Amino acid sequence: MPYFIALLVIAIALNSHFAAFILYLATVLSVGFRFSRTSAPARSPTPKPPSEESIARLLAVKRKQVIAQHGGLLQDQVAQDHVKDVGQRLTVAAGLSPGGISFCILNYPEPRAMALPPSLVLITTGIYRTLRSESELAGIFAHEVGHIAAIKWSIDCRRRSNCKQHQTGRCHRNSQCREHQADRLAITYLARAGFNRNALVSFLWRSMQNNVQRGYRHDLRDDPHSSHPSVPDRIDAINEMVKSTSDPRSPQFIPQKKLRDTSFPTYVSQC
Repeated sequence: MPYFIALLVIAIALNSHFAAFILYLATVLSVGFRFSRTSAPARSPTPKPPSEESIARLLAVKRKQVIAQHGGLLQDQVAQDHVKDVGQRLTVAAGLSPGGISFCILNYPEPRAMALPPSLVLITTGIYRTLRSESELAGIFAHEVGHIAAIKWSIDCRRRSNCKQHQTGRCHRNSQCREHQADRLAITYLARAGFNRNALVSFLWRSMQNNVQRGYRHDLRDDPHSSHPSVPDRIDAINEMVKSTSDPRSPQFIPQKKLRDTSFPTYVSQC
């Protein structure tokens, strides 16, 4: 700024018009300089990724909320032990550590089955009391275990630089793709654990018929906005999967390495 003042004095002595131009130029530059300093957004610090402990706390809160919203746990130890035994057979069949996933029954009349990653599978009495065979129970659990195994595999794969991306990566943003994927994994796990692979189809077919009788026909048609594909579409895909797998032990999902338990915190797995 002192240089502009000296230049302005010289300009006034030489020519008044030239002096006015110098004064205008100084004003514009001064305003522009102040604007550039005040308008620059402050740089915010790079957010740190959440710690494993904070994720575990959030998952534990979510788990308690879901259980409370569905009537709490069924107070029937025989039934709880039954689903635990079936679930553990499928956990091992999926290549996961024994006891790495907990299986529990919720005291809720509506038919629900859900996986709460990283290590919890829940089923309601609304489903459990309508099952016609242990293989049907295994079929439901195998589907939910498929969701958890796919997530664990995807995380484990991203941690290794030499890992070829499994199909789970392509299903990341497509919920219907993830459902078909879980069905395919379920068929493999059922075969490995010694259950009837057709039991999942029989359960889906009967559930669809019950929904139709109750006036719910949303399972019959494909809806791109739905989180699940239609039941007929799922049944067709499962049947094709069963037919194409001549050897019931033929693996469709084999991790290149044993899935590491450190992919998720392990102390949130209990019901």
